[in-house]
Amino acid sequence: MKKIHQSQALNVIRPLLGCLTAVVIAANAHAATPSELADDFLSSLLKKNTHPGFAALVSKDGKILFQRAYGMADTKAKRANNDDTPFRIGSITKQFTAASILELQEQGKLTVNDPLTKYYPAWPSGEKITLHHLLTHTSGMFSYTSHPRFESQVRKPVDMSKLIQSIQETEANFLPGESFDYCNSGYLLLGLIVEKVSGQSYGDFLRETFFKPLGMSQTGVHQKGSEPEGEALGYTKGLLGFKRANNWDMSWAGGAGAIYSTTGDLHRWTLGIFNGKVLGNESLRAAFTPGILNDGTETDYGYGWGIENPGKEPTVMHGGGLDGFTSFMAYSSKRKMTIVVLSNTDTGHDTEAIFLQLATFWAEMETNPDWEIDDTLVGKNYDDYVGRYDYGEATLVVTRKDDQLFSKLGGQPALEILPMAPDEFFLKIVVARVKFERDSNGKVYRVTHFQNGEILKAPRLR
Repeated sequence: MKKIHQSQALNVIRPLLGCLTAVVIAANAHAATPSELADDFLSSLLKKNTHPGFAALVSKDGKILFQRAYGMADTKAKRANNDDTPFRIGSITKQFTAASILELQEQGKLTVNDPLTKYYPAWPSGEKITLHHLLTHTSGMFSYTSHPRFESQVRKPVDMSKLIQSIQETEANFLPGESFDYCNSGYLLLGLIVEKVSGQSYGDFLRETFFKPLGMSQTGVHQKGSEPEGEALGYTKGLLGFKRANNWDMSWAGGAGAIYSTTGDLHRWTLGIFNGKVLGNESLRAAFTPGILNDGTETDYGYGWGIENPGKEPTVMHGGGLDGFTSFMAYSSKRKMTIVVLSNTDTGHDTEAIFLQLATFWAEMETNPDWEIDDTLVGKNYDDYVGRYDYGEATLVVTRKDDQLFSKLGGQPALEILPMAPDEFFLKIVVARVKFERDSNGKVYRVTHFQNGEILKAPRLR
């Protein structure tokens, strides 16, 4: 159940907010659509169609713009992933657990200010730990998944009473509210508290309260022996290729990470959240308000969501990971854009990086300026620009083919760059332009890149 570090959350989401985090400049013979760019990019990640893969979805204004799956859900049976394949989503589960607590608060059955001792009277110093602390990862509690013997135990069903006892007996990392430390123990307890308060199992409560009303028919709590039909199996990469990963009994994950879902169902969930079908406005404000430490420091995590740009138009996101599976999803309320990426391998595909690239393809699509091609400059002086330019973490390679000029940054997919003024070119898919600069002898010695208010000067390499 993967951590979302504060710095990761900020860096990953910025493309949705229009910052120069990933520049898409690459080669293509025509002005490709974002969907074509995405398909080319995702296809290139899959070394062989027989390998485990991933599923991805992009939507805007509630409309799905891109939804596709790649690779195998079951490599032995040669069963391919598709748009309806259920994946285990790991810690993306936490937003469902947080929403459950807020729903029960709306029903008057608990409050986020309740002390832990209300539900676990014998918990050491539990009178100082509130549900709010558990929700915001500020309880100081030891995270049970960090125990060195954890991985060796998860194939068998959990003995929850023993697990709770072991968490209670482990010394806390800090006093409640003193720091932020991502903690699966807190969300495991929150899932159990949902059961205590609602009188239902965690899975039944979610199904009746959220999944059925929102039409999330392919989402549930994963149970060994009752696995969802057509689910993706989890894989890890060894010396001889991909092999089945350590297969968790998801009773160990509970409210911290036990849910399975599809890209389509997670899209339905996001629409439900932001269209007011799940929680009231007050609950949503609480969920999307960053936690505050005792010294006044603001974190970038609310109740089950990482948060960028808190306020009226937040962007919220979360990742997930367990043996054999990784996931990432985000929603920008400013752009009304959802991106979901689910993978059934823990070592083959970085779902955060995939999300980052997909965000770049679509983030600027609605704001492209009315730049026009200057026909008098087509093909003119193109040989002057051909070469390699140092972008820091990657190299920009500019090539010419007849009267077309192409640029490729690292391994990114691609577009032709088009002349708009002497030595100046623009891209169609993202709002970006480049200007080739000349020295006193008229030779191009660097390129300046303009995107999202950012300026990058890249010297030419010899």
